[in-house]
Amino acid sequence: MKNMYKSVFMIVGMVLALAIPSAFSNSGVDIIELKGVVRDAESKEPIVGVNIYLPDIEQGTTSNVNGEFSIKVGNKNKKVLIQISYVGYKTKLIRVNTAEWKNGETIFLEEESIVVNEVIVSAGRIASRDEIPVLVEKMGIKEMRTDGEINTMTSLMRIPGVEQIAYGTGVGKPVIRGMSFSRILSMYQGARFENQQWGADHGLGVNDLGIEAVEVIKGPASFLYGSGAVGGVVYLVDERAAPKGRMLAEINSTFHSNTLGMRQTIGLKETRQSGLFYGINAALENHADYIDGNGRTIGNSRFNTQTFRANTGLQKDWGTIKLSYTYHQQNLGIIADDELSHSLATTRNDRNMQLPFQNIQDHLLTFNSILQLGTGRLETTVGHHFNSRKEIEAAYDLVDLGLLQTNTTFDTKYFLENNNSEHIVGVQGFHLTNSNMANVEEILIPDAQLWDASLYYLYTLRKDKTTWQAGLRYDGRSTTADASSSVIREFGYNLPQLPNDQRKFTTQHNGISGSVGLIHQFNQQLNLKSNFSSGFRAPDLAELFSNGQHAGTQRYEVGNVNFDREQNFQLDLAMQYQNRFFSFEVSPFINLISNYIYLTPTGEPKEDTDLMIWAFDQGNAYLYGGELQSKIRPMGNEKLEFNFAYSVVRGENPETGNKMPLIPADRIVSSLKCKLPSVLEGSYFKLSHNYVFEQNRLSPREKQAYTTNSTDAFQIFGASVGGSFKIGPQAVNLDVAVNNIFNKAYVDHLSFLRAFDINNIGRNLTVNLNLPLKIK
Repeated sequence: MKNMYKSVFMIVGMVLALAIPSAFSNSGVDIIELKGVVRDAESKEPIVGVNIYLPDIEQGTTSNVNGEFSIKVGNKNKKVLIQISYVGYKTKLIRVNTAEWKNGETIFLEEESIVVNEVIVSAGRIASRDEIPVLVEKMGIKEMRTDGEINTMTSLMRIPGVEQIAYGTGVGKPVIRGMSFSRILSMYQGARFENQQWGADHGLGVNDLGIEAVEVIKGPASFLYGSGAVGGVVYLVDERAAPKGRMLAEINSTFHSNTLGMRQTIGLKETRQSGLFYGINAALENHADYIDGNGRTIGNSRFNTQTFRANTGLQKDWGTIKLSYTYHQQNLGIIADDELSHSLATTRNDRNMQLPFQNIQDHLLTFNSILQLGTGRLETTVGHHFNSRKEIEAAYDLVDLGLLQTNTTFDTKYFLENNNSEHIVGVQGFHLTNSNMANVEEILIPDAQLWDASLYYLYTLRKDKTTWQAGLRYDGRSTTADASSSVIREFGYNLPQLPNDQRKFTTQHNGISGSVGLIHQFNQQLNLKSNFSSGFRAPDLAELFSNGQHAGTQRYEVGNVNFDREQNFQLDLAMQYQNRFFSFEVSPFINLISNYIYLTPTGEPKEDTDLMIWAFDQGNAYLYGGELQSKIRPMGNEKLEFNFAYSVVRGENPETGNKMPLIPADRIVSSLKCKLPSVLEGSYFKLSHNYVFEQNRLSPREKQAYTTNSTDAFQIFGASVGGSFKIGPQAVNLDVAVNNIFNKAYVDHLSFLRAFDINNIGRNLTVNLNLPLKIK
């Protein structure tokens, strides 16, 4: 496998060595300038400030006072996707042949429709949501801000089928249709983001700084992203560069009443006429302990984060290159299992970290390039990620569990589009190393190395009203555990199921993933999606090699080096209907998983400790369910809007009939939003209601771990109001939100703290102030 990985890496290097000089040599040759005018469809008046964006090459511009725009693109790139968007209007997506474009062509924008057809970047090919058979949901950063939630994952729970395993307010682990942990892959800066996600108390690991939107792929995406995406993908989309000739800045300040939490962010970005661009973002955030619905302070739920992001690059006729860096540090309090009897709560405003807590640091450097080559384009992402995780329990100068992880990744793919079809061929790979820090008090997993390489192909055919898509991928992974270091030997760690004198072990997991889907547009109002996919997942390091106490969980965990790969087969259907006043979407799914890995209590104590042994086991699983969404606009516009969404998941072992662990409760999320008279520009008022059903379908593991055999139903109400005003020439955006208005005391079924009978957060008032600055 190592030789295969190195061979693939050499191939990628040769491709880049040939591609980059070719791209630069094409600079200034065969360039076409697309010129046009944007007008209101009803009044025919020109619209100023419309965003004209080419997502294929990540370049854009804006219309002038006469509605006119111009943008250059390589003539060899025959087909190009143009996104035209402006507040209050329906986003328009058009595919054009550059050779047939007529300069001065008029584009008419209509009033915003009931369903926003946005560009999706995470599903392999850049296209509108209606052109992709894979189910993808998108949430923009502005929508997250108006929700008033403390962390990104809680905001994403407003997407039907998306939940979180929460550890207080600072840690949220994504759950998509009942799948979680190493089955959900996070993509950040265009690269896979690995942060020891096998741990229940290990969260998403990133926030929304410098992010434009978050896309969630619901279902197997292994044919696009490899092992780890068998349950879905959380794809954080970077914000766009500033339009050419513009310098923009943004200051944002947020306050949360429950945790007395404060978050300050600042951002600056510029794109010069030469095509050189850069961006800088920074954020500081800190929270005191949260208070539940009973007025009880949950001790040591405090946390703080510091984030810095920077990028620079070049936009030219031949394409775009971009270099990005992110530093992210988190200090997260660990809530003890005996918090209700021996609380760690101190004073109301205390933010100093106390024992125990986690310290996590991430450094991520990525290089992204989009080069127009021949009649297609070549996209490449190379990244290097360093992750440090310390769990500190006994003393501030002692590290109980300390892990260092580095991950070097690459992904290069070539796009070739003909009149009605598109071909994408690519190679991906990564080399991950994991090592235990010196002088740690606990060792759970050994040092290890992973080598992973893959080849994939995606084909899309558009014919009449039907779009077909098929993809195939092969992955090879080699994992080598190394328990030979003096630190590991002295601690007494041994590889599970192996003789104590065997200090190294290598596993090989290869797999094939694929997908076949179609979209049929019956008319402008009705479309149908169908997608059958198979995903592959290699066991993670914890599932294979755990043999020790997991800090912060009060468990002694044991893996199994003999585990086989997981393989799933999922069928997705989706039907969407929309008119001016009403939209409706239903999306059922069936998911069959072989060799599903799960953690279960053995009922046996670990000798010489007060810990119980939990072991990873493997069996088959059957999950099914779906989502139903509806939107109503009684007046035919966005002045009054009602949203309703219902999600349901069931999971069981088909052989034993036992329920699967960590299956979320059924949930109904509804909201009523209206635009207010012009007290403030763009002012709105929103009421939200979240009803969560009783969950009594517990696995044997959960029945042993928890004090009750069910989680009670609960409902949470929220409200928000906001708008824009001006102080002199400066625009100010203000949003105020209240979540859990009636201060309900409740615990979510997937909360990590449910085992300790600790409630979720109570009432929280959020005030968000945003200042967009147009420097030039």
